[in-house]
Amino acid sequence: MRRSPVHDALAPWRPAWGNVQGGVIAAGMGEGRDEVGAAATLALCDVSVLPKLGLKGSESGRWLTDQSIITPVTIYESQTLDAGLIVRTGADEFFLEDDVDSSRVAQLTEALSRTSGDVHHLVREDATFLVAGSRRCEVMAQTCGVNFAEAPSQHLIMTRVAGVSCAVLPESRNGIAVLRLWVDPSDAIYLWAQLAEIVTDLAGTVVGAACFYPSLRG
Repeated sequence: MRRSPVHDALAPWRPAWGNVQGGVIAAGMGEGRDEVGAAATLALCDVSVLPKLGLKGSESGRWLTDQSIITPVTIYESQTLDAGLIVRTGADEFFLEDDVDSSRVAQLTEALSRTSGDVHHLVREDATFLVAGSRRCEVMAQTCGVNFAEAPSQHLIMTRVAGVSCAVLPESRNGIAVLRLWVDPSDAIYLWAQLAEIVTDLAGTVVGAACFYPSLRG
């Protein structure tokens, strides 16, 4: 099964594991904790195993339209896709990430195998972290030069967090304000450790993905 680059680093929080499309995800942390309440204030969560897909090529936008997908109009704009998301990362380039209950990435990957023309599959193995809650911007203020308190929702921001190149998307999940971070897997363990230290220093905690994807609750 697919595992997050920070799978082993989650052990101190005693994760309860769940399955997402062939990947193992930390659905909850410990027992008897009000994780949703914690996430509403300040929490960190790893959802790296959510399936991802990159597309590029002059025909990629038209091809997605042919698959009944409405693409974002402007570069770095995002929108929901079967509860997952799609981001336009260039004039002819897109990034998609599934929700825990959707399988659009697998469907598109299979359709790509039958496609000719200028549409190319980009392998995306980014780690995905969520910095959540009303104090989320305090974490970013210690690690990044962007003022996320003023950042527009659903608009991707390319920046550096703790010295690491990241893409950050302000959004909401299960009614909780979230900063969604994507980072190269080679930098994932370092960035996770930096974020986890800051979050815990600010009296936050690490939570499971069920806070943001309720279908993972047992």
